[in-house]
Amino acid sequence: MTPLVTRPGAVLLPPRLFAPVAYYAVAARYGTVAVDAGMRFDKRCKAVHRYRIADTRGPLELTVPVARPSGSSSAAGCPWDAVPVSAHGQWWQTHITALESAYGRTPFFDHYMEQLGPLFAPRPLADNDTAGLLCLHAHSTVCRFLGLDVREVTPEEAMACGEGCDDFRKSMPAVSETEYWQVRRHLLGFIHGLSILDLIFNLGPEAPLALLDMKPQFQL
Repeated sequence: MTPLVTRPGAVLLPPRLFAPVAYYAVAARYGTVAVDAGMRFDKRCKAVHRYRIADTRGPLELTVPVARPSGSSSAAGCPWDAVPVSAHGQWWQTHITALESAYGRTPFFDHYMEQLGPLFAPRPLADNDTAGLLCLHAHSTVCRFLGLDVREVTPEEAMACGEGCDDFRKSMPAVSETEYWQVRRHLLGFIHGLSILDLIFNLGPEAPLALLDMKPQFQL
C-alpha cells in the first residue's frame, strides 16, 4: 500500500470523467475503490461527462456529449453505463486541441497524452461506448498515472467488504486542496477545483505527493 492509504475498508464513488483533484484526494485514501457507473442518469449531473481544466485565459469546461440509448425515447431512468457517448461535433478533437493548448508546455504533457490516446479516439467505437464506461476507463488510467495501489472492484464487492464500505455516491467529503504548481500560476493565480489531469500534467510523478498534503474531512 502507498502512504496515501489511511482508511480501512472500501469506498464507493460516483462516476466522474477526469474527476477533480479533491475526488482523488479521497479515493487515494482507500486500498479498495469502486466507481458506480450503474448510477441512474441525471441530466443535471454534468460532472459525469464534463471536466474542468485551465487554459490560457482561465477555467475551461470540456464536455463529452451523450445520446439516448437505442430503442429509448430518452436517457431518463437508464444507468450511466447504458447512456451512449455521442460523436456530435467530433468532441475528441476539441478536447485534444484544448489540452494541448492548456498543457502543451508542461514537462509531462507528451508522456501522458500519448497514453490517453485511446480515450480520445474517434467515436463511435462500439455499442458499449457509454458515458459510464468512459468514466471507468478514465479512472483506471488516472490511477495508473498516479501509481495508486488500489484494488478496483464492483459496487457489490465494495459493499460486501469485510472492513466496511464508505459510500460517497451522493456527497463527497470536503477536502482542503493544497496549492500546487500550475503552468500559468504567475499569470492567473492558483485555480482551485480543476480536473486531476491538471495535477498530473503539471506535476507528473510528484502528483501523489500533492495528494498526500490534501486532507479530506471524513465525517461518517
